Amino acid sequence: MKKLILLSLLLLVSNQGFAKLCDDGSRPERVISDDGYYFESKCKDNKKTSKKKNSAKQKTLYPLAIQPNTLDVFCDKVNMDCSHPDDQEWFRAYYTLGWHKAMAIAYPKGRILGGISGAYFWYGETSLGQAKINALSQCNINKAVYSDQCFILLENSLIVNKDYIKLLNR
Repeated sequence: MKKLILLSLLLLVSNQGFAKLCDDGSRPERVISDDGYYFESKCKDNKKTSKKKNSAKQKTLYPLAIQPNTLDVFCDKVNMDCSHPDDQEWFRAYYTLGWHKAMAIAYPKGRILGGISGAYFWYGETSLGQAKINALSQCNINKAVYSDQCFILLENSLIVNKDYIKLLNR
């Protein structure tokens, strides 16, 4: 009788271990949420057709880490004139600043080519989340077009804006 109880307890415990597995039996991956504030557990999509689509989507022609020429590429892609020395100076400042920093830009939602009406970067915070909040709030104050929305372009030294990444991959 003791063996039967022990066996049933072992089966219960082993079933609890499988409760957190994905449909295909693999363990979910721990990923950072879209807003960067918490971790989520997500399962990989292991279907053959979606692997091809996802791998094509994830490839980029440009590095997502900022480079010395990132401002020139950005200005070229969004058809902006960034030849003014002040434009080059703020980018050099952002590029060399320490961590936690974020840069926000203002443009019509979903239309980065609609024109950039403002930008602001914030640096020297104790957390990335706070740097993003401050960059967004200052961008909202300083944007030239009231109806434009501010979006994060850079987090620390990475390009994270999905609209801009799509534009880079064209």
